[in-house]
Amino acid sequence: MALTRLQFETEIVFFDIKRTLPLTLSHPTSRYRPHVSTQDPAAGGRIRPENRLGVEFPHQAQEVRLGSSATYIFMPLFPHVDYSALRPGVRFVVLEGDTVVGRGVVISVSDPEGAARCRRNTSDNSITDACGVERCIS
Repeated sequence: MALTRLQFETEIVFFDIKRTLPLTLSHPTSRYRPHVSTQDPAAGGRIRPENRLGVEFPHQAQEVRLGSSATYIFMPLFPHVDYSALRPGVRFVVLEGDTVVGRGVVISVSDPEGAARCRRNTSDNSITDACGVERCIS
């Protein structure tokens, strides 16, 4: 299965930063293409290019409420990039250039038909899929 067909269900807080245009994901033609990284710049400086993963947020049902946590779906943008670092329970930052515009956690990884391949159990943070974390996203 091509990685670009995977969907990542995430919980993200987008920060209330100065924008020239509002972040809109609820419009039918919306396409938001930031980078995400599991490397947190607060823990050690600038994020290296090889630690940035291009993703696309397709049209979402809800409006973006800056400063509030919400569930969002995104997909890998590039077919030949390894996205295996994004597995359930992993925390990440959302980047626009070098600016961190949000923080989130991966809730689940799904195949094109929407069947959950891996899911984080929020009560004890365990992975509840029989295939195991590494096989779920390979």
